[in-house]
Amino acid sequence: MANRRRVNRRFNPEIARSSPPSRKKTNAKESSRSRLSNGWILFLAVCIVAACGYLIFQLYDLQINQYETYSMQASAQHWRRISDEPERGDILDAKGNLLAGTTYVYTVGITPSDFHSTTKNISAKEIATNVAQCIGVDTSVVTAAAEKTDSSYVQLAKNLDKEKIDALKEYLSDNSVGGTKIDSVAKRFYSNGDLASQIIGYATATDGLLVGQLGIEAEYNQELTGKEGYSYVEVDNYTGSALPYSAPTTILAEDGYNVVLNIDKNIQKITDTACKDVYENYNVIEGVTAIVMNPYTGAVLGMSSYPDFDPNNPTAEPTWISPDTWNAMKEDDQIKLLISKAWRNRAISDTYEPGSTFKALTTAIALEEGLTNEDEIFSDAPIKSGDYTISCWREKEGGNHGLETLKQAFENSCNPIFVRLSQRIGITKYYEYIHNFGFYNTTGIDLPAEGVGIFHKNPTLIDMQTLSFGESSTVTPLQLANVYCALVNGGTLMTPQVAKCLTDDTGNVVKEYEPKAIRTIFSESTAARVRELMKGVVMEGTGTAGYVEGYNVAGKTSTSTIETGEYAGHHVLSFGCYAPSDNPQIVVLVVVNMPSDKEQGSSCATKTAASIVSQTLDYMGVEHEYTDNDYTRLTTAYQVPDVSGMTYKEAKRTLYLDAGSFLAVKGSEDIQSDTVVQMMYPTAGSALYKGATIVLYAATDAARIQTALPDFTGKTIAECIREANASGVNIQITGDPKGVVTSQNPKYALPSQTTGTPVPTAGDSPTPTGEPTPTGGAEDTTQPTIATSVEKGTVITLTMA
Repeated sequence: MANRRRVNRRFNPEIARSSPPSRKKTNAKESSRSRLSNGWILFLAVCIVAACGYLIFQLYDLQINQYETYSMQASAQHWRRISDEPERGDILDAKGNLLAGTTYVYTVGITPSDFHSTTKNISAKEIATNVAQCIGVDTSVVTAAAEKTDSSYVQLAKNLDKEKIDALKEYLSDNSVGGTKIDSVAKRFYSNGDLASQIIGYATATDGLLVGQLGIEAEYNQELTGKEGYSYVEVDNYTGSALPYSAPTTILAEDGYNVVLNIDKNIQKITDTACKDVYENYNVIEGVTAIVMNPYTGAVLGMSSYPDFDPNNPTAEPTWISPDTWNAMKEDDQIKLLISKAWRNRAISDTYEPGSTFKALTTAIALEEGLTNEDEIFSDAPIKSGDYTISCWREKEGGNHGLETLKQAFENSCNPIFVRLSQRIGITKYYEYIHNFGFYNTTGIDLPAEGVGIFHKNPTLIDMQTLSFGESSTVTPLQLANVYCALVNGGTLMTPQVAKCLTDDTGNVVKEYEPKAIRTIFSESTAARVRELMKGVVMEGTGTAGYVEGYNVAGKTSTSTIETGEYAGHHVLSFGCYAPSDNPQIVVLVVVNMPSDKEQGSSCATKTAASIVSQTLDYMGVEHEYTDNDYTRLTTAYQVPDVSGMTYKEAKRTLYLDAGSFLAVKGSEDIQSDTVVQMMYPTAGSALYKGATIVLYAATDAARIQTALPDFTGKTIAECIREANASGVNIQITGDPKGVVTSQNPKYALPSQTTGTPVPTAGDSPTPTGEPTPTGGAEDTTQPTIATSVEKGTVITLTMA
């Protein structure tokens, strides 16, 4: 059975019958597997080829196509372009005094992941504490920054001074602390605060480079900036510092040039102070402008516009607005206010109706054309022109000036006479002169944002008639001042120039700005005749407030009225003048734009110009030439009004507007505009000369200000006035004011010579006189005391012979 079963398994017919088909299926499967295997092999081969092709393409792209890009990135990891910023040039005044310079502040930041010591085992807390101490911040600031490990850079502090940075660098170096970045940032500083702020302008840092924004900073930005340099140096990627023995490729920076101005710091200070005084004391609505020019070269010696700003912080709260008003404004409104009130240079950007100051030009045209003479008789009767009637200002007071000569009409400032002159000239000829004077164009001054006057393109008869006395058209203050310079220099219109020259860092002049004549607009004889007429305005006409003892002033006043709008009825007051009249050295123009008092006349502008003329010529060393009348005026005393109980602002205004034009001085730095005056020295009722110093105190027991006692011995009256103004004392003259000081009381002495004799204090005051009285000529019989210093405001008695 067993054998049979084995036989049956071997020779089973079913198996035998089924064997051939089984082999066919096997061969088919094997063939299918073979084809599938070959397909995979082919697919893999294609993939490998494609991958190799892609790799080859990428290698080609990296090595060939993008070689420059990636090589620069690789280089940037090893090499760094370090900018070498040029030093911005300084701005200097005509005497070499620094007006604007450059300093540096520093910004410190860290890369938190690298902010640790590489050589010492110092805790993160200890590093944070020491770094915070070096840069003057709280330790928590540094700790919080160091914990931001995902950040590539976190700023710790900015605007740090060099002292703190030196301390930080020393600590980092001594302890091998990395991950710290110190950036220096150039910062402009202005050594005189708001002095000449609109002229100098200001500069701000943009991408690490200072860029001028206003004034000279903007106009001469390229010259001041210089040219940037750079170095390519191999660096340590950890600390960012240059590797030793790595030779850098360097192109040196070229520092900017210094810009030397024609502006004189002292003359500018005179004009700035005068503008501020008239603005505050007359409550001026729109602002005050003053220009001082050399009439022969066009050089601008001083140019002021108030309100102003401090270029060290141009967006800060200004001094001319109350803190409450400022703080209540939105930031955008604050900036708009600064742009409209403070940053704008009114002397070159604002336009105004020049009023009667334009009569000098109408007169010049008529004289140049031979259409009149100084002695011709005119009628001051009103003139009817269409729907308009043009009358003299005196009509409001009951009648005009009647018949008068051209000279008298010029002094009296009668409108109808100048209308008649313009009619003789004719529209075409008149406006040819106006074009020739440059009023349709800018003057070409080297300052940005210069404006131009508004004149009719197709003027009619009434346009010409009203322009003949300075209305219906506008000019910039600079345009008018420049034409006045032509009247003074003999008829040549010059280009106004603020910059005098460029110098390098060693002081060598690399470029000088020579005076540039534009054209001749008058003959010398016409200019001389108009100048002569202008003398009479100050001596006998509407400009008597412009009289300056020792310096003959010639000029023309103006009162132009706002006819429409919110400020209808207000006036723009101005005075254009030159001095000394027999040997002109300067031209001065003052424009007071809308004092609050609608009844205020041009005397406020005239008085301001007189103050500028007097101080400027005295500073320039121009010799005084006094007349007998001048000596009488200088030694006439005025009674000091009582300002006790007033606020400082009210007291200052009262003293300024008084016939004595007294100068108020704060008794302490903490006195504000609303501080109530409790005591004044000298006391109310004292008889003092014009312009005397009055010290105002907030308390009767306040500490008194002391000042050095000048030695007046051997000095003339002009020198004595200068010394007294500088030191803040007052003088009283006995004897002959035409001579020199032979003695003084208190007597000047060196400290070793003092005897302890008491000197005048706030309890001692000159005897009041009530009315202005001449004091010169009396003899002083008091026993002199001896002192080296006295209380500010003390009256020093001078004996002159």
